[in-house]
Amino acid sequence: MSNYLSKRKPYQQPLPNNWWLKNSAYRQYMARSATCFFVILYALNLFWALTALIAGEEVFNAWLVNQQAPFYVVFHVIGLIAMLYHSQTWFMLAPKTIYVQLGKVKVPDKKIEVIMWLVWCVVTLVVFVVLLR
Repeated sequence: MSNYLSKRKPYQQPLPNNWWLKNSAYRQYMARSATCFFVILYALNLFWALTALIAGEEVFNAWLVNQQAPFYVVFHVIGLIAMLYHSQTWFMLAPKTIYVQLGKVKVPDKKIEVIMWLVWCVVTLVVFVVLLR
């Protein structure tokens, strides 16, 4: 047997641009990946709010008025839907990566999902209560 290494690359069959449309699991994966774009945009919008808040009351009030424009209202609705979908898919994925064992029994995946949603709801309620005071 020789030690000669070939410089030829192995053949890779080209994929069509719509490869992900042929399988529902791939479509869901791509949809979840697309929600990351809206999460980033929403985070940038919140960063913009913080910079306006640091700049002073007048600048922050101008930012608030700007957020009432129809474009930003639609942006917030789409962002909310994207983040809820992103959270839902993340909570469904978490039990596959987290192994929780109580004694000798593994906690069922559905219970982990429900606990994560409950924690999310409690944290959301606490934030709302703190902000409304």
